[in-house]
Amino acid sequence: MKIETEDLDFSGKKVLITGAASGIGAEMAKTFGEHGASLILADIAKIQKGDCEKLSGLEKTIQFDQADPKSIAKMATEVGRVDILLNNAGVVWMGPFEEMSELDINRVIAINLLGHITVAQKIGRSMLEQCSGVIINTSSQLAFHGSAERAVYAATK
Repeated sequence: MKIETEDLDFSGKKVLITGAASGIGAEMAKTFGEHGASLILADIAKIQKGDCEKLSGLEKTIQFDQADPKSIAKMATEVGRVDILLNNAGVVWMGPFEEMSELDINRVIAINLLGHITVAQKIGRSMLEQCSGVIINTSSQLAFHGSAERAVYAATK
């Protein structure tokens, strides 16, 4: 399915994308950038300059840990005003549910659920102060259909 984007205009909008180093986050950065947005890309993985050379609108990259509330607070302070938050960071653990360790379960929950809530809360506060802003939380079709191999991931989406 192709989504028509030629009428989109994000000129003058500051967009923060978490989980921007790869996958959906990286693709959304391209789309927002192509349509005039000023981009702040955040991820636990260091986003290399070479990864962004052809990316329009890049303001900065930030390395942060979505499982760590202190890291999230530091990131939110560093980015300042944001018009659009694409709350996209996530992690999946593949394998039988009964083999998943408590540590793995807690990590998936910390990033996919608690991390999303904390990022939305921290960035959302500045949006309330500026009386504007949009928060987009990415989800997964697994939230509706489940998967024996990705049970905790599905529960957090």
